[in-house]
Amino acid sequence: MGKSVYPTTKMGFYFYLQVAIAYVISNAGRLLVSVGNLGALSALYGDPSTEGTYLYYYTLWSDTKTKSTSAVKTNLSTKEKELKKQMSKIYNDIPRSLWNDLDRSTLNRKTGLEKTSSHPTKPISEKCNSTVTPLGDGAAKFECRSNEDSSRPSIPERANGVEIAYRIDLPVIDETTHKIKRVPISDPEDGTTKFTDTKANFNKGFGGDKAGCILQGYSRWVNTVHPNLNGLWTGPFTIYLS
Repeated sequence: MGKSVYPTTKMGFYFYLQVAIAYVISNAGRLLVSVGNLGALSALYGDPSTEGTYLYYYTLWSDTKTKSTSAVKTNLSTKEKELKKQMSKIYNDIPRSLWNDLDRSTLNRKTGLEKTSSHPTKPISEKCNSTVTPLGDGAAKFECRSNEDSSRPSIPERANGVEIAYRIDLPVIDETTHKIKRVPISDPEDGTTKFTDTKANFNKGFGGDKAGCILQGYSRWVNTVHPNLNGLWTGPFTIYLS
């Protein structure tokens, strides 16, 4: 259960209620505030002309020259306590997971999830599915997608680039079959060179002398500002450079 810090002065509490009640009503659907709780809040708050309500006694109390009496002060204090109890009930009934920073700031409520960090903290979970196409003259086109079914390359949330770990090998002739074969790449650290690009769709030149060689590698989404968030490697991919 969280703690609400209500203003201690009568005028301060009055202005707090004006803001808090309007906020709760406008966000009732999102915060799952029940109709019963809203009804009880409205009945206690009332209006200046309805005797027995908070606004009725506050209006009398604020007119210190003619209408503020000890009885008015006592009744106003009683209604303040009842309103604080009702507001706290509403706050405590709101699921913790629904509270956000604006809710806590507006309602002066210390509850719910931890304050949102100024930077992302959850590691990148999306796979980096790379389609690599030879372009000629030892160059290749990289198209990276988080979803293999995606119609266009795009960088996912929490990432600001893609990292490629690649290796280029000369074709090897199998002594038994006399056919061209490749030396498989086992992981992103298997004799690779790495580079990072800030786009999900880019071209990379490896040099005209690499035409006919085998390009193999892995890709992953990265956050260059917060490297601890870098995603897992996906692959390998394999193409013949032309």
